[in-house]
Amino acid sequence: MVDVHVTPSAKEDFVVFSDGVLKVKVTESADRGKANKAVLKLIKPLFGRCKIVSGHKSRKKTILVECLDLAAVKAAVSGLAGA
Repeated sequence: MVDVHVTPSAKEDFVVFSDGVLKVKVTESADRGKANKAVLKLIKPLFGRCKIVSGHKSRKKTILVECLDLAAVKAAVSGLAGA
């Protein structure tokens, strides 16, 4: 599980890992789940299959990463640190 802080309606799509939280900015609005879909689409190349398990209507979300390769997830997160 990964804690995520989402900023909808941003100027550009952006992902960074900071202070133990994945921070995701998406250009889509929060209207009718558009931002949630954009978040999942943006982080899918990093983590593979994932889904939002809590925070569907909040900026603070918990995402379940359905990945068998824990080393790949750790490498993706460490590649985002400090970016």
